[in-house]
Amino acid sequence: MNETSVGVVEQSCAVPFRLRTGRPEFCLVSLNGDSRWDFPRGRISMGESRHSAALHRAQEMAGLNCKIAVDAPLDEFSASKVDEAQHITAFLISAQDEDVTSSPNSHRRRWCFAEEAKV
Repeated sequence: MNETSVGVVEQSCAVPFRLRTGRPEFCLVSLNGDSRWDFPRGRISMGESRHSAALHRAQEMAGLNCKIAVDAPLDEFSASKVDEAQHITAFLISAQDEDVTSSPNSHRRRWCFAEEAKV
């Protein structure tokens, strides 16, 4: 696990998109049985780059094969849970193809337009 100063957990967030009829659609994921939707994200493994972690989260959580669309982070922000502080770096990634049979690891996948993707 990668941690910054004073126990802040580093996470990488994937913001996957594809173009449909000339408009970008974004992919959100949710655990089965959970009503909350979010972009795929998770901890950065030791020695893993932020870019690589974002691509791995898109594959693991949404079943998407992607490439980084823009090298610079889309955004960086802090968040907290009851037991940990998080520093999250988000990357815009382009979905190249997807596993249409199911999303791995019990996650549901949903594509939506920007106005629908308020998280």
